[in-house]
Amino acid sequence: TIWAQHPGYVAVTGIVLLVQTLLIGGLLAQGATRRRAETLLRRSEQRYELATTAARVGVWEWDMATNEVYPDPSLHRVLDYACGDADSLLDTWLQRVHPDDSLRVQQEVQADVDEKTEMYEAEYRMVSKD
Repeated sequence: TIWAQHPGYVAVTGIVLLVQTLLIGGLLAQGATRRRAETLLRRSEQRYELATTAARVGVWEWDMATNEVYPDPSLHRVLDYACGDADSLLDTWLQRVHPDDSLRVQQEVQADVDEKTEMYEAEYRMVSKD
């Protein structure tokens, strides 16, 4: 028999097959977990977009290191701007704050920059394109 003639090779081959089977099983499980996470993320993004669109709320994020702003697409829609209408610098977006709210917003942003607040979150009016 093959076992009698080459017991070492048969044992190594069996171990290799077992390891490969375990790795393939792990990859399949990981793939299933990833697909579930991607589905949950898509659903969450859809709910977020629906909520911001329905409420006509604009959300943006500011990267203080680059001074760039990421405005959510719903903010562009609310303000009647196309996504490419303006650059993504903070100063450009701050110019769109309603004049009656501008000083307060600038003070709140500065307090956040100076680390006087834990997190910057505010509500204020913005001027639309028209």
